Amino acid sequence: MKYFNLIPAIWYTCLLVMPCDNNSFAKDNINSVIIHYSKTPAYFDKGNFTLTVDGKPISIAVQKPFSEFRLDPYSKGINDGIMLVDGNEKKEGFQFEIKKSGTTKIKNDASGDANCIITYYDAKGNTFVGREVVITVTSYNGTNLTGTFSGKFKQLDLVHNANKTIQITDGKFDLHK
Repeated sequence: MKYFNLIPAIWYTCLLVMPCDNNSFAKDNINSVIIHYSKTPAYFDKGNFTLTVDGKPISIAVQKPFSEFRLDPYSKGINDGIMLVDGNEKKEGFQFEIKKSGTTKIKNDASGDANCIITYYDAKGNTFVGREVVITVTSYNGTNLTGTFSGKFKQLDLVHNANKTIQITDGKFDLHK
Protein backbone atom coordinates (compact mmCIF):
# COMPACT_ATOMS: atom_id res chain seq x y z
CA MET A 1 0.00 0.00 0.00
CA LYS A 2 2.88 2.39 0.62
CA TYR A 3 3.55 2.55 -3.14
CA PHE A 4 0.19 4.23 -3.86
CA ASN A 5 1.40 7.42 -2.17
CA LEU A 6 4.13 7.75 -4.79
CA ILE A 7 1.83 7.52 -7.81
CA PRO A 8 0.42 10.85 -9.13
CA ALA A 9 -3.34 11.42 -8.89
CA ILE A 10 -3.81 10.74 -12.60
CA TRP A 11 -2.77 7.12 -12.04
CA TYR A 12 -5.45 6.69 -9.44
CA THR A 13 -8.01 7.63 -12.08
CA CYS A 14 -6.61 4.98 -14.42
CA LEU A 15 -6.80 2.36 -11.71
CA LEU A 16 -10.40 3.24 -10.92
CA VAL A 17 -11.59 2.70 -14.49
CA MET A 18 -9.59 -0.53 -14.98
CA PRO A 19 -11.78 -3.62 -15.02
CA CYS A 20 -11.05 -5.98 -12.17
CA ASP A 21 -10.68 -9.58 -13.26
CA ASN A 22 -9.02 -12.26 -11.19
CA ASN A 23 -6.15 -9.96 -10.32
CA SER A 24 -6.16 -10.25 -6.53
CA PHE A 25 -3.94 -7.15 -6.15
CA ALA A 26 -6.55 -4.95 -7.85
CA LYS A 27 -9.44 -6.53 -5.96
CA ASP A 28 -7.72 -6.26 -2.59
CA ASN A 29 -6.61 -2.66 -3.06
CA ILE A 30 -9.38 -0.98 -5.05
CA ASN A 31 -11.19 0.24 -1.90
CA SER A 32 -7.99 1.78 -0.57
CA VAL A 33 -7.43 3.53 -3.88
CA ILE A 34 -10.95 4.95 -3.97
CA ILE A 35 -10.67 6.26 -0.42
CA HIS A 36 -7.27 7.79 -1.10
CA TYR A 37 -8.40 9.31 -4.40
CA SER A 38 -11.46 10.94 -2.84
CA LYS A 39 -9.23 13.10 -0.64
CA THR A 40 -7.81 16.33 -2.01
CA PRO A 41 -4.09 15.79 -2.58
CA ALA A 42 -1.91 17.88 -0.27
CA TYR A 43 -0.34 19.80 -3.15
CA PHE A 44 -3.80 21.18 -4.07
CA ASP A 45 -4.59 22.29 -0.49
CA LYS A 46 -3.51 25.92 -0.51
CA GLY A 47 -5.97 27.27 2.03
CA ASN A 48 -9.49 28.60 2.01
CA PHE A 49 -11.83 31.58 1.86
CA THR A 50 -14.91 31.94 4.03
CA LEU A 51 -17.33 34.75 3.27
CA THR A 52 -20.95 35.80 3.19
CA VAL A 53 -22.41 36.88 -0.17
CA ASP A 54 -25.68 38.81 0.19
CA GLY A 55 -26.36 36.95 3.45
CA LYS A 56 -25.39 33.47 2.18
CA PRO A 57 -22.31 31.87 3.82
CA ILE A 58 -19.78 30.34 1.42
CA SER A 59 -16.54 28.41 1.84
CA ILE A 60 -14.07 28.05 -1.03
CA ALA A 61 -11.05 25.72 -1.10
CA VAL A 62 -7.97 27.25 -2.70
CA GLN A 63 -5.94 25.08 -5.07
CA LYS A 64 -3.22 27.44 -6.29
CA PRO A 65 -0.49 29.17 -4.29
CA PHE A 66 -0.16 32.93 -3.93
CA SER A 67 3.01 34.76 -4.92
CA GLU A 68 4.77 38.03 -4.22
CA PHE A 69 5.24 40.68 -6.90
CA ARG A 70 5.81 44.45 -7.32
CA LEU A 71 2.60 46.45 -7.39
CA ASP A 72 4.34 49.10 -9.49
CA PRO A 73 5.59 47.26 -12.59
CA TYR A 74 8.07 50.08 -13.33
CA SER A 75 9.62 49.99 -9.87
CA LYS A 76 12.96 48.39 -9.23
CA GLY A 77 12.11 48.11 -5.54
CA ILE A 78 11.11 45.17 -3.39
CA ASN A 79 8.06 42.97 -3.90
CA ASP A 80 5.31 44.82 -2.05
CA GLY A 81 2.27 42.93 -3.29
CA ILE A 82 0.60 39.54 -3.12
CA MET A 83 -1.06 37.94 -6.13
CA LEU A 84 -3.52 35.04 -6.15
CA VAL A 85 -5.12 33.54 -9.25
CA ASP A 86 -7.46 30.78 -8.04
CA GLY A 87 -10.78 31.41 -9.71
CA ASN A 88 -12.26 31.85 -13.15
CA GLU A 89 -15.52 31.42 -15.06
CA LYS A 90 -15.31 27.65 -14.47
CA LYS A 91 -14.10 27.57 -10.84
CA GLU A 92 -15.53 29.54 -7.94
CA GLY A 93 -12.81 31.58 -6.31
CA PHE A 94 -10.80 34.78 -6.27
CA GLN A 95 -8.13 36.59 -8.19
CA PHE A 96 -6.46 39.49 -6.46
CA GLU A 97 -3.45 41.77 -6.31
CA ILE A 98 -3.13 43.46 -2.94
CA LYS A 99 -0.52 44.98 -0.64
CA LYS A 100 1.35 42.31 1.30
CA SER A 101 0.86 44.10 4.61
CA GLY A 102 -1.67 46.43 6.18
CA THR A 103 -4.90 47.49 4.52
CA THR A 104 -5.64 47.62 0.80
CA LYS A 105 -8.51 49.85 -0.35
CA ILE A 106 -10.05 49.16 -3.72
CA LYS A 107 -12.24 52.04 -4.89
CA ASN A 108 -14.16 53.12 -7.94
CA ASP A 109 -12.03 56.25 -8.16
CA ALA A 110 -8.41 57.33 -7.76
CA SER A 111 -8.62 57.29 -3.94
CA GLY A 112 -8.02 53.53 -3.89
CA ASP A 113 -4.61 51.87 -3.74
CA ALA A 114 -2.90 51.94 -7.15
CA ASN A 115 -2.63 48.71 -9.13
CA CYS A 116 -4.70 46.70 -6.62
CA ILE A 117 -7.65 44.57 -7.72
CA ILE A 118 -9.94 41.84 -6.47
CA THR A 119 -12.30 39.71 -8.55
CA TYR A 120 -14.78 37.11 -7.32
CA TYR A 121 -16.05 34.28 -9.55
CA ASP A 122 -19.24 32.70 -8.27
CA ALA A 123 -20.33 29.08 -8.64
CA LYS A 124 -22.53 29.96 -11.65
CA GLY A 125 -19.59 31.37 -13.64
CA ASN A 126 -20.41 35.05 -13.07
CA THR A 127 -17.57 37.53 -12.65
CA PHE A 128 -17.75 40.26 -9.99
CA VAL A 129 -15.12 43.00 -9.80
CA GLY A 130 -14.40 44.74 -6.50
CA ARG A 131 -15.59 48.37 -6.49
CA GLU A 132 -15.60 49.41 -2.83
CA VAL A 133 -13.58 46.75 -1.00
CA VAL A 134 -11.30 46.81 2.04
CA ILE A 135 -8.79 43.97 2.46
CA THR A 136 -6.64 43.70 5.57
CA VAL A 137 -3.65 41.39 5.82
CA THR A 138 -3.57 40.25 9.45
CA SER A 139 -0.54 37.96 9.20
CA TYR A 140 2.12 37.14 6.61
CA ASN A 141 5.34 35.18 7.22
CA GLY A 142 6.42 34.42 3.66
CA THR A 143 4.55 31.12 3.36
CA ASN A 144 1.22 31.72 5.16
CA LEU A 145 -1.11 34.67 4.52
CA THR A 146 -4.23 35.46 6.54
CA GLY A 147 -6.62 38.36 6.38
CA THR A 148 -10.11 39.77 6.19
CA PHE A 149 -12.12 41.54 3.50
CA SER A 150 -15.54 42.99 2.77
CA GLY A 151 -17.19 45.29 0.30
CA LYS A 152 -19.25 45.83 -2.82
CA PHE A 153 -18.61 43.94 -6.06
CA LYS A 154 -20.13 44.72 -9.46
CA GLN A 155 -20.94 42.07 -12.05
CA LEU A 156 -18.82 42.19 -15.17
CA ASP A 157 -21.09 41.26 -18.08
CA LEU A 158 -20.35 43.10 -21.30
CA VAL A 159 -22.81 41.02 -23.36
CA HIS A 160 -25.95 41.73 -21.33
CA ASN A 161 -24.76 45.01 -19.76
CA ALA A 162 -25.71 43.65 -16.33
CA ASN A 163 -25.77 46.10 -13.47
CA LYS A 164 -25.95 43.61 -10.60
CA THR A 165 -23.95 44.23 -7.43
CA ILE A 166 -23.30 41.90 -4.52
CA GLN A 167 -22.20 42.65 -0.98
CA ILE A 168 -19.51 40.44 0.55
CA THR A 169 -19.19 40.54 4.33
CA ASP A 170 -17.27 38.55 6.93
CA GLY A 171 -14.63 37.57 4.35
CA LYS A 172 -11.60 35.72 5.70
CA PHE A 173 -8.71 34.00 3.98
CA ASP A 174 -6.01 31.62 5.15
CA LEU A 175 -3.60 30.88 2.28
CA HIS A 176 -0.42 28.81 1.94
CA LYS A 177 2.34 28.72 -0.66
